[in-house]
Formats: sequence, C-alpha cells, structure tokens
Amino acid sequence: MGQRVLFQSAIELLAPLQATHQGGRLPHELVRLRDYGLIIVDEVGYIPFELDASNVFFQLVSSRYEHASLILNFEPAFARWGDVFGDQVASALIELSAHQAPTDGRHGDDASVPIQSRGGGGADRFICTSRKGLDL
Repeated sequence: MGQRVLFQSAIELLAPLQATHQGGRLPHELVRLRDYGLIIVDEVGYIPFELDASNVFFQLVSSRYEHASLILNFEPAFARWGDVFGDQVASALIELSAHQAPTDGRHGDDASVPIQSRGGGGADRFICTSRKGLDL
C-alpha cells in the first residue's frame, strides 16, 4: 500500500500553518502533517514571503527533515531564494537540506545546491526526501 500525498500551493499550505502558529499549535500541526509520506508544495516563490511566513515555512521543512519527504516547485531561479524567503531563512533552508537533496550541477560552484530540474518551463524543484526515500 502506498503512502498519503498532499499537494497544495504555498499559499494554501502556509495560510493555515500561520494561523496555527499564531494560536500556539504549530508544533502539533507539523507532527500531524507527518502522516503524509510526501508533501508537494507548488507555486513557491511567486510572491515573496513575509518574515513570519518564511519562519513558518522553515519550520515545515525542518519538521519533515529525516521524517518524511518534501518537493517544492520553485518557479524563480534558485539564486532568488533570498528575495522570496529573506537571506537568513534562505541560507538556513539550503544548509538544512543541501547534504541529502539531489542536485543537477546547473548552478556553477554550488555543487550541493538542492535543486533537480524536471521537464521544461524553467521551473526548479527542490527535493528533500526522508531517509526512507520516496517509497510511495
């Protein structure tokens, strides 16, 4: 039997997470989201995140680290992550995931950049899998 998969846009996923964060229930909600073996977040980067949203997003990525898989469909170029998340959160996301995410080598000296290109259209997908991998 396969695992559960959640597919949502960044806005659809972050709005309720921010509300649970403001209500002090974010850790509980992040644990609940581990019920999904894979979360695919679409449309990341179309709109820059406010600081609170960036912090919540980082907590989401961090909570999935080594527990469950995450795919981000990031439309702007990787170099613009700082514009979307803020430099500090972008750096933290890269550091958190770089050693276990697949790379495609398109980004020059950044050999550990957590990006894998899939198909046309110029979109990048950040793939962060759990140690269990994408065993769906």
